[in-house]
Amino acid sequence: MKLKLLCLGLLALFLSGCMDSITAVPKAAIDGTANFIGSIWDAITFWDN
Repeated sequence: MKLKLLCLGLLALFLSGCMDSITAVPKAAIDGTANFIGSIWDAITFWDN
């Protein structure tokens, strides 16, 4: 019983650490995409002026 509880605890720690990593990757990708689109928009509006 104690071994099962220990395994569940370790699994929970592992998953919580992974969840931080999993949620950090899409956020970085979205920020990068937003920066890319913003730089294109700046280039377009600069050439229009």
